Amino acid sequence: MQSNKKQKICIAFSSDLSLQGGAQARVRAMVTGLRKNGFDVSLVIPTPKMKLPNELHEINIHTVPIAQKRSLISRIYTTALIVHKAKKVKKHTGAILQFEHYILLGIYATLTGSSGFVLDMHDLGFDSEFSKNLPLHKQSQKVLYHFEKLVAKRAHKIIVVSNSMKDFIAKEWNIPEKKIFVIPNGYFESKLKVVHNIEGGDGVVSFIGTLHPKLDIDKFIGVGKLLKSLNGFLYIIGDGPLRNLIDQTIKQNNLMENIILTGQISDIEAYNILAKSQVTIFPLKTSRSVNTKSMSPVKIFDYGGLGKAMVLDDISEVCKIFKKNDAALVSDPENHDEFIENVRILLEDKKLREELGRNAKELVKDFTWEKQAEKLVEIYNGMV
Repeated sequence: MQSNKKQKICIAFSSDLSLQGGAQARVRAMVTGLRKNGFDVSLVIPTPKMKLPNELHEINIHTVPIAQKRSLISRIYTTALIVHKAKKVKKHTGAILQFEHYILLGIYATLTGSSGFVLDMHDLGFDSEFSKNLPLHKQSQKVLYHFEKLVAKRAHKIIVVSNSMKDFIAKEWNIPEKKIFVIPNGYFESKLKVVHNIEGGDGVVSFIGTLHPKLDIDKFIGVGKLLKSLNGFLYIIGDGPLRNLIDQTIKQNNLMENIILTGQISDIEAYNILAKSQVTIFPLKTSRSVNTKSMSPVKIFDYGGLGKAMVLDDISEVCKIFKKNDAALVSDPENHDEFIENVRILLEDKKLREELGRNAKELVKDFTWEKQAEKLVEIYNGMV
């Protein structure tokens, strides 16, 4: 495969790239993948709170100040700065613009005249947690739906994370399928290779990811109670808006010794906890959300890359793929008891754990971030 070594690309992203998260991992993978294939990549981001990963040191990085308050007005202000900075880079360098989809970023860019850009849709913003937290939720969701549709129509190419998301925007928004490309999320194979992938003591279960409202706290508590009877531990790795409520619920159920909230920790610390776990989990609430069904959770690929047995809820397209390939135990999201029972089954059945772990590891070989980035390179080579 040949690439255009002179082609310039400017990628705009509105979140802190120094923090952990699936969106951050996706952007880092795409940026570094393009650079390694000869593209001249610029990145426009908010000023990071911490040191950026080493792999970004050779990228042309432009930062904008970020407001300290987490209000809607502050987010709009930061979004505006990012869009205007990205447009300046495009004007001075002739770069192709790529917007990493956070709904305000795409809307602001479109309303200020942008078109012909590449849109990388991590989710469906009108149906995301962001829209559900806005005042007059139902009315706001309808407005965001129409704006997001406009953004998709203005884009030259659209990248989505799942086939179900592609089907939705093609049929619901009448977007030509030929301009929609599916690039699921993935995992960093090189980072997992340095982890000693050996199970720890009996009864170690773990979860990693943003603690968002889609998660089912009752299932966390049910797993915690099971582990209390087995003298085991559940590690909940990550941070987010649900953390305080999870912490309160743990205390109310007297599970402080069995459920450990780690908060934000380094990748190596997180991967080591996952590696020593017998079971990994992803408990979700029942959801009819189009966004939830279309998502591509990074954590599942991390679990699979480590060869971990996992218990999932049968909601998203990715979970169904793992179920079909006997790479996880998948539960009915409405059945809390089934989820807890599946955890118990895996804790007691080493042979089944090993079988599911092997199948998962084999399945995710095609989902490394390196391979996902190659798909983006092919799209740009086609545009060149």
